[in-house]
Amino acid sequence: VESSIPAKIRADKIEYDQEKKIFKGLDNVYVEYNNYILRADFIKYDAEKSKLISKGNIYLKDQLSKNVIIGDQIVLQNNFKDIDLEKFLVKIDNNLVAGRSGKILERNKLFLYKGSFTPCKCSGSEPIWKMNAEEATFDLEKHLVSFKNSFFFLGGIPIIYIPFISIPTSKAPAKSGLLKPTIFKDGIKLPFYFRVRDNLDFTLSPIIGNKFSILEYEGRYLTKNGYYNFTGSRGKIFNNHEYDYHFFTNGTFKRDNYESGFSGKFASNRTYLKKYFGIFEDYLTSKIYINFYDKSNYLLLSSLYFEDFRNHIKDKKTYILPNIKYRNTTEFNN
Repeated sequence: VESSIPAKIRADKIEYDQEKKIFKGLDNVYVEYNNYILRADFIKYDAEKSKLISKGNIYLKDQLSKNVIIGDQIVLQNNFKDIDLEKFLVKIDNNLVAGRSGKILERNKLFLYKGSFTPCKCSGSEPIWKMNAEEATFDLEKHLVSFKNSFFFLGGIPIIYIPFISIPTSKAPAKSGLLKPTIFKDGIKLPFYFRVRDNLDFTLSPIIGNKFSILEYEGRYLTKNGYYNFTGSRGKIFNNHEYDYHFFTNGTFKRDNYESGFSGKFASNRTYLKKYFGIFEDYLTSKIYINFYDKSNYLLLSSLYFEDFRNHIKDKKTYILPNIKYRNTTEFNN
């Protein structure tokens, strides 16, 4: 390869036409060039056109981005910065991309024609969801993929036609949008993420099943002196006249020698927590507190609330108010 960038090339059989400046490698070909590693059955390099054609069992890895391409034929130009692809599979930003043909330009943009995209991990099986598109564009710097004339598939079944849509890849910075759906045995969860500010975000997740519908929500807020977050739900179980719910929250705040915080757990019943959220607690504990501490003193003021779901307990709700703890440490000199 005629370039200031050094290249390493190995093959079982090597041919070079000095007049035409064409290099050929056959069987177990290995090329290391410009932070790329290429393995193939055959390569042909035209020095005058700065063009390399590789065929058969192709494995191409970008050592800078860690992206991997597997395909039948790859044409590399412009010091491997521009790449033409045929019948290929790409692992890019931890997402799987497959297509009949494609092109990578300047190492940071992938154009896909008649292909498929999924962020799901799948080993020979159908991914949970995928996008099949006539055209797709990947911006590797912005971690963004755009689809034209696409179908959204869920469990291998086409759900909806989408003329145009852009979604972030799994390595994209946090931003509002649809997260990866989750399929249960008897339902599906469709989470929507809302990025309000760098320190404040929310997630709304409708859960739809054969005999229930639940809206799950979650929020997180980071402040200068601490944080608080919450998670909860409101659900309608078919044949039940009333709505079920749960709400869990906690927060901690520190400043100088003071610390305060709270944790709250509330729910309509134990069966709802156990069946739909895998929470097996017999009773729920809520707490609010403030404490002061210095070199020799520690003071804790707190209040506790218990909600008991056990049948043999008569008092379902119990309060402890106030709860006071004080400790003093005194040093005696000889």
